[in-house]
Amino acid sequence: MNVETPKIKIPNISQRKVMSSFSKIETMTTERMFRRTKSGYDKNGRRFLPYAPVTLKYKREMAVSTGSRVSLMDSGDMLNSLKGRLISNGVIIYVGYHANIGYYYQNGMGVKKREWFGGDKTLEKNIRKELNDNIKGQLKNVKN
Repeated sequence: MNVETPKIKIPNISQRKVMSSFSKIETMTTERMFRRTKSGYDKNGRRFLPYAPVTLKYKREMAVSTGSRVSLMDSGDMLNSLKGRLISNGVIIYVGYHANIGYYYQNGMGVKKREWFGGDKTLEKNIRKELNDNIKGQLKNVKN
């Protein structure tokens, strides 16, 4: 007895179009992390712990104005060195030439722990939406 299995057409998803989504994700991720950190919030949506008195004194002396907000901004080097790189199956986000500063804050090494690096729920939602829209758009054009 022969049983014929149904033929299922597997749609061809364009790698180029998916990579365009990865490029948007790279930009939205670095921008979101920059804005959120500069606004004084960590990756979990909580305000950063206050600066130590010595840090506040230093910022006043150096005329670095953040008001009462902890933004992890001094020279701006750490946040300005956020980078993204496209790889074949996604995006890598990293801190460029000032990774050591970011690492100290992220892990509380010699400073109060302030988890600034990483995605948050809003970013995750936006990434999911971008990928879903991309793939849905491609599947809409598939003919049966």
